[in-house]
Amino acid sequence: MGKQLVNHLFTFSVKNAILALTVTAMFLAFPRQPAAWAVTVTDVFDRKIEVPDKVERVIALGGSMMFLTYLGAAGMAVGVEEIEKTVIAKPYIMVNAEKIKDKPIIGSGGSRRLYNVEEIILLKPDVVFILAMNRGEVDDIQRQLNKNVIGLSMQGDAGEYDEATFLRSVLTVGQALGMQGRAQKLADYVASLKNELAYDPGPGQRAKAYVGGLSSRGNRDMTSTTSRSMPMALAKIDNMMAGEAPGGAFISKEHLLAMNPPLLFIDANGLELIREAISKDPSFYRRLTALVDGNAFLTLPHTSYLFNVETQYANAFYMAKVAYPTGYPDLDPAAKADEIYTAFDGQRLFGRMKAEFGGFARLRLRGSELAVED
Repeated sequence: MGKQLVNHLFTFSVKNAILALTVTAMFLAFPRQPAAWAVTVTDVFDRKIEVPDKVERVIALGGSMMFLTYLGAAGMAVGVEEIEKTVIAKPYIMVNAEKIKDKPIIGSGGSRRLYNVEEIILLKPDVVFILAMNRGEVDDIQRQLNKNVIGLSMQGDAGEYDEATFLRSVLTVGQALGMQGRAQKLADYVASLKNELAYDPGPGQRAKAYVGGLSSRGNRDMTSTTSRSMPMALAKIDNMMAGEAPGGAFISKEHLLAMNPPLLFIDANGLELIREAISKDPSFYRRLTALVDGNAFLTLPHTSYLFNVETQYANAFYMAKVAYPTGYPDLDPAAKADEIYTAFDGQRLFGRMKAEFGGFARLRLRGSELAVED
């Protein structure tokens, strides 16, 4: 009886072993299906990237932390760029100070764009984003990390802010993080801002203006400008530099004087350098009518480590109010700026931006001093 039981158990085990081998062979005979947890995202450079359907650990390079901030996801970042622990006139950096102060440094940030590849790999991110100049930059960092990287942008062909590209990046980040609803809400809000700036006196009647002091790899004086000012375009103000350059540009003082713009907008980042220039040659600047007559206005910093997108929209409302006060009788630019900062960054920032960096004030040249008149 015992011998029969042993034979039975042996036969049963052999049959089970054969069944197990058969099942294994069946799985090996068929090609593996894509993992159910993978989500395919197409980035702004038309690169298809697979990411997990649940993302918890993120690395944001090249200033792309701004997109995490806009979606309320800055807490997902497991490392930050060194520049993001400094105080510069960039809203997303201001609101993230406490969240990121103890997080490891994964690169320099800024114009140098040096990344600590070893540190990034050790942090084991689920997703890596980079706000890139071109596709080649994305491919290069992907090769270094040996990990899929999602490329983002907010620039058009001329290197200036491009709304369609920016919104595509917002929606791409939303898809990668499973935050499509929040991303679409922000995109819809941006569209509503354009609709609010509807006043247009028509061709030949629009205000003409020049914007100076725009940062470009550092703060600059009055001769730093752009031919494609998004805020002026939204406000229906004719840019006197339009057609003279493909985008950002530096002009001579003599060129500025020859234009003698009736309306001047001066970026707060350039204010101190402009004051220095005036102190050295006040007689030259007194020939600029707008400065003497008080038709010069201080705007919030347009660029600090790439574009300050939300600030540019806030500036558009201020410029519209300055140029067309009767067209916007009920507009409060400061309140509107706070609404915009809240929609993008989750905080009312206008008071802090104005106090720390300046903005939304009339400027008037008095002798050799450029005075601020609130």
